Amino acid sequence: MYYLTWSDDYSVNIKEIDEQHKKLLELFNILFKEMISGKGATVLGTLLDDLIEFATLHFDTEEKYMLEYEYPEYEEHKKEHDILKQRATEIRERLLNKELAPLSVHTLELLKEWINNHLLKMDNKYISFFNQKGLR
Repeated sequence: MYYLTWSDDYSVNIKEIDEQHKKLLELFNILFKEMISGKGATVLGTLLDDLIEFATLHFDTEEKYMLEYEYPEYEEHKKEHDILKQRATEIRERLLNKELAPLSVHTLELLKEWINNHLLKMDNKYISFFNQKGLR
């Protein structure tokens, strides 16, 4: 099952970023719910717009802190952000070109991969660094 529930495993112990991560899970779960009800393709455009807007805000937040606190893995982390933004933009373009059929499932897979590989791995790398700097 794709549905995701927030847990402390996703927490980076920084309130602002945790709230943004919760929003990502919310967008993911909205798409999943709509797909189950057969409406995935009808909400995908709006969801992708929301996702791209969210991603920009969220990535700007993380990158701002990384630069401010001189996070040593900033370049690698920013590269991951750029890849997700590019993939979301490509999906949006496919939607605009009427290539609808696999997109909702593809988007779910992209989001699930992002959550599992980025939030739980990449973002966890900066928890102790930022917490030691007093960011919570």
